[in-house]
Amino acid sequence: MPLPCQERRNLGKLRRRFLVVASVLVSLALCSGCNHWARRARWGSGECQYDQKIQVSRAGRQSTVRQTTVRLCAYHSGSGTTAELAKTAERLEATGDAACVDAFFAAVFRGWQDIEALGNSPATDDLVRCSQLYDASLAKLLMTAQRHHRLDPASGLKILQDGQFVTIPIKHYGFAWSAEDFNELKLVGEYRLTKHARPLRGVGLGVPLVVIRHRCEPEEFFRPSQAFAATAVLRPRGDVRSACRIASEDNSECNEFVLEFYNPAHCTRLATTTGRWLLARDLTASMAWQVSSSPSNPVVEYLRPDTDIAKAKLIMFEPYQRGKIPVVFVHGLISDPTTWVTMINQLNAQSWFRERYQIWAFSYPTGMPFLVSAATLRRELNAALAVSPGAADDPAANQMVLIGHSMGGLLLKLQVTESGSAIWDLAANRPLDELRASPADRERLREVFFFEPQPFVRQVIWIGTPHRGSTLARRGVGRIGSLLARPTSEADERHRRMVAENPGVFQSWIRRRVPTSPDLLEPDSPLLVAMEKLPINPAVRLHSIIGVIRTKSLHGPGDGAVSLASAQHRCVESEKWVPEGHEELHVAQESIIEVERILQDNLLEYDLLLNQIRRRSTRISTLSQ
Repeated sequence: MPLPCQERRNLGKLRRRFLVVASVLVSLALCSGCNHWARRARWGSGECQYDQKIQVSRAGRQSTVRQTTVRLCAYHSGSGTTAELAKTAERLEATGDAACVDAFFAAVFRGWQDIEALGNSPATDDLVRCSQLYDASLAKLLMTAQRHHRLDPASGLKILQDGQFVTIPIKHYGFAWSAEDFNELKLVGEYRLTKHARPLRGVGLGVPLVVIRHRCEPEEFFRPSQAFAATAVLRPRGDVRSACRIASEDNSECNEFVLEFYNPAHCTRLATTTGRWLLARDLTASMAWQVSSSPSNPVVEYLRPDTDIAKAKLIMFEPYQRGKIPVVFVHGLISDPTTWVTMINQLNAQSWFRERYQIWAFSYPTGMPFLVSAATLRRELNAALAVSPGAADDPAANQMVLIGHSMGGLLLKLQVTESGSAIWDLAANRPLDELRASPADRERLREVFFFEPQPFVRQVIWIGTPHRGSTLARRGVGRIGSLLARPTSEADERHRRMVAENPGVFQSWIRRRVPTSPDLLEPDSPLLVAMEKLPINPAVRLHSIIGVIRTKSLHGPGDGAVSLASAQHRCVESEKWVPEGHEELHVAQESIIEVERILQDNLLEYDLLLNQIRRRSTRISTLSQ
């Protein structure tokens, strides 16, 4: 039976709406700067389990023993006394009794004694089981002490002995963070970062942890909750060469033990009276926690850049460290900093990278014009160096490396070029100073349209960057995505006011509405043409990584979103072709290996610079004498 006319019209409307929604979803998928938000990490419960290989190293002798899952309540072999203490502690924990903290402490103490007793003999199954039980007991001790407010990771662990509380002092080794930043401890559980990233784990003695630094008030360059890795060890003070005494509230002291937190990125071995032990570590878990707890949503940030989570900001992964070169990662369209976790994870696997570089990332709402985001990046980089202690005269700060994927690479280009009046002349036919505008609006325009190269940038790595635009921006799905992106209400009001007060001054691409990033990425965009002609700082070394998978296409070879012709740049020092699509280009092994090569070359240049500075200082010192 035929449908009535009204029902047919309603059905037609539903079909059209479905097609629009489908087009938007396709647009977001195709225009994405390889965003991995759909593959966010899954954070485990932190249950204390050890079903991995444990490697025990003592005095140069190593042995690898396969072990099964070990739980405190199921351990019945080896050191029976330690097992009994652990079982007692678990029974107290099950009833919610705070005395479980003291019982777990006793199990840890006895476990350390067992390890030391076996330490003078070659690594055996007994030694491995003792270290397993020690680690499991320590993990339980830390979690229960935290739960019962007996642990302040900045100052000490409170244990009840002979009717009074004593404080086990805490020492921190190898961290850029201060003791006050150890606000919450989490055990490393099961997690998955991305399909490309393998966890960076090391087996050994101690408990790998994720430490969370919490701040209630917004803090410049840091997240409200910042995660970093640590490995915990509790041992007698006789094994510690340098340790301080920390008194408890009732002036009682515990001089026999110390709880130590090690930065596993820099501390790999533990020295004891019986030799040197490998420290357990997990360098990836903190990143997995950060990704899983991130409030960012790249699609929302693209469509609604006026939301709180869409504010552009530079993020430091650790406090500024003098002597380490900043590497700044900038994501692409409809993406966020989590898109870099695979590359950062693999770079962190290299000791030379961890020791010589520090990681920064720039997050920004990608629906906004990338000219505006580039201006924000310039401001953030300068502010970060201005407020970081020791950065003003640090040669490493002037060896900065910028890495950008997709549209993020265009933001980087605007950090190393000089605008003159070329960009402004595309937007208006009257000098900026002759515009009818408030001082604040005029200064904002000056910041966006007039700029000089950042003097501290030495290397730029472009990955799939559309220097001459992307054909996706011109296609239907790209245009729909452009129409859906909304400017902030403040920017929209400022735009209307500026156009109304200056009739006939602005060009049509500026006059009709605030342009979105897809508008500016069209192949015939006058902005991209003008950017091609901007002079680049000759002191900056440029590199391109280009995806080439399509050999037969209307627009020539490329990565499916950016053609080879668009991704190439005449001024690059190196150009690497990688057989990957646009979305996978910056997580491909070949791309990461190329980035490693460039970063190592940058270190050679930096070391030459340091040698020149030392020789110059020596000559000045000699002449002054």
